[in-house]
Order: sequence, then structure tokens, then C-alpha cells
Amino acid sequence: MSRSALQAEAAAYLAQLGIRAPLRSGAGVLRGIVDADDNLVAVLMPTGSRTTDLDRAEAFIAAINAACGFEPALRIAAE
Repeated sequence: MSRSALQAEAAAYLAQLGIRAPLRSGAGVLRGIVDADDNLVAVLMPTGSRTTDLDRAEAFIAAINAACGFEPALRIAAE
């Protein structure tokens, strides 16, 4: 899948901030989000539920990766 101009611009903007896409869940940090260089870029506030915390982090990651032209891999929890 090739990137659109808008997706390339979004990825370039993150790169200017020192964040290289794609993002993923941080190893060892439950609500952590790391970039392609394994740098911690965000930690989400806890909700009190480990599953909800992970689901929220994965939703943010999928949205940002999709905006930058990377195929999102969104894991949806069973309701």
C-alpha cells in the first residue's frame, strides 16, 4: 500500500517531533506507546482495568499508524 501525500505529511510531522512511525505497544510498559526506534513516546492514564488500558493504547496506535500510512493491526476486545 502506498502512502498518500497527507499520510506522508503526518509521518514527516511525527519525525520532526523525534517520533518514527510505525508505533506499537511498549514492551514492559502496559500503557506505553513506543516508536519504530523503541523510544517511549507516550504513556496513557490507567483506567483500573488492564484489558481496557491495553485496548486504549492499541486504539491510539492503530489510529496514528493509519494516519501515517501503515496498516493498522487493531485488536478488538470481546464485549
